[in-house]
Amino acid sequence: MHILPPIHREKTIFVALLALLVLGLSLSFLTWQNLRQQRLAADQHMILAAKTIASGVEGNMGWGMRHSRGMRSERPLFDTFFQELLASPNVLFVGVMDNAGQMLLSSENIAKFKIFTEENLAALRQRGQWHGFATFNNQQVLLFAHRTKPLLARHFLSSPAPLRPEHLPMESRPFLILGLDMNEHLLMYQDARRAALWQTAYILGASAALWLALLTLLKRREQGSRVRELEHFQSQLLDNLPDGLLTLDCNGIIRSANPAAMLIFGRGTQLAGMQWHDLSLHRTLGKNGHCETDIAWCQYSFENRFLEVLTLPLHEQCELDNRTLVLVRDRTRIKTLEASLQEAQRLAAIGRLAAAVAHEIRNPLSALRGFAQYFASKLSLQEPEQTYAHTMVSEADRLNRVITDMLFLSKPRPPKQSLVQLDILFENLCNLVRLDLENRQAVIEQDFSVPVVWADQDLLKQALLNLVMNAQEALPQQDGKVRVGSTAGTAPGRESGNNAAGVWIFVRDNGRGMDEEQREKALEPFYTTRKDGAGLGLAIVHKIMRDHGGHVDIFSDRKTGTEVRLFFPYKTV
Repeated sequence: MHILPPIHREKTIFVALLALLVLGLSLSFLTWQNLRQQRLAADQHMILAAKTIASGVEGNMGWGMRHSRGMRSERPLFDTFFQELLASPNVLFVGVMDNAGQMLLSSENIAKFKIFTEENLAALRQRGQWHGFATFNNQQVLLFAHRTKPLLARHFLSSPAPLRPEHLPMESRPFLILGLDMNEHLLMYQDARRAALWQTAYILGASAALWLALLTLLKRREQGSRVRELEHFQSQLLDNLPDGLLTLDCNGIIRSANPAAMLIFGRGTQLAGMQWHDLSLHRTLGKNGHCETDIAWCQYSFENRFLEVLTLPLHEQCELDNRTLVLVRDRTRIKTLEASLQEAQRLAAIGRLAAAVAHEIRNPLSALRGFAQYFASKLSLQEPEQTYAHTMVSEADRLNRVITDMLFLSKPRPPKQSLVQLDILFENLCNLVRLDLENRQAVIEQDFSVPVVWADQDLLKQALLNLVMNAQEALPQQDGKVRVGSTAGTAPGRESGNNAAGVWIFVRDNGRGMDEEQREKALEPFYTTRKDGAGLGLAIVHKIMRDHGGHVDIFSDRKTGTEVRLFFPYKTV
């Protein structure tokens, strides 16, 4: 099942990625600036050291010149001084150069080394001081040069110098050159740079790790949200599913059931843990809850309910975790509607038949009955002619009643309901059947716990009359008893499936009763077990109850008799 991801996830990831990018760029820029400042500070330190060394060299050379007698005696002194200076760990070479770039005096290791390019030499002449970096014997060297002081410069001039040094022209002064070793300085700088780079890389790595952790957390939260949403959806789906759903293990034990299944089987929370065959479904289902036929919907009845069951194995083999999925549909309403439709079709056929033949039969039937009465009066006291004539009259009347009942079934008549006093209705009913009951030596009793009912008085009287006449025909020769009564109660709604409140009116006899097949077919039109019956009495009762929104229940036993119960729902405003 696809669950729509949260709409803000991409926005969160984009913001986190942008923050990581900004952090990386900012940190890289700050690291570069820091290294640049460190390099500048180190270079300034080296330049300051070079200036200090140059001042010392120039001072020592001036002191040596003042105590020497001439240039020939100064040269060995300078060579010795240069050798001592080169013995220090940072000074690589030293020398004196004129404006043309020719070395006037230098240590032996740069005698053939071209120190300055024309561009650098021009900058030195212009500014009087210059520093830069070069490679000397595979070593990084700081070159530092500046014009010598006038007192030292006049000793290196080939032309006669002024008597006073401050009168010496600036452009005629030579340059003092120093070469300082930068390896130690570069090693320290490289260590600092390496540490800064490692620190930056560590911070970036930690930030990337945090970003990945954030992505993982977001993904897990999203998955958790999807799982929770899916669980909530499944829970809502199963709880509100109109069909029952159960799971069985390989031993046929019910492991889980949704509310619809508990409502269908009427077991509540006790359904889980029960054996599947304890629900009286083992007759149509095989082992482990499987249908004996191919996997399909199986139909059967369960406690006056019509159910359809579909079993689906969740695994091919029976293992410890093997389970079977069972789907249960309550088709009671569909079956009731189908039965009502079939009955309506039968009644429609009866109606069409009655409408077609009623007028054709009644006109000649009236004539035949009239002639039969005429012959009965003319043949009075003549046997067996008089008996034959009376039989023709009674049979004509019976045929007329059948046609009347057929027309009643075929013509829809909405009931005109009102409050009916049952005791008054019972008195009228007794007046109609008293003679027949006395001939059978039977009695009729009343037991109205509810005195009134909301119904059509004429239709209710007709229904009760049909039921009492049927009960009278089933009574024994002696001690026959018919009881008519009422009680309040509820009945399952045939349309909604919910319990409806109303009034039950029953007609009970102690007659011969019916078997199961007769009870099931009793409400069908033209079904009868009496030789002289038309089979329309209970069909008319059924139609009357259906028009009232109620229904008919029949309970019968060969030993105790029959009870027909009519349910009239309360009036809803």
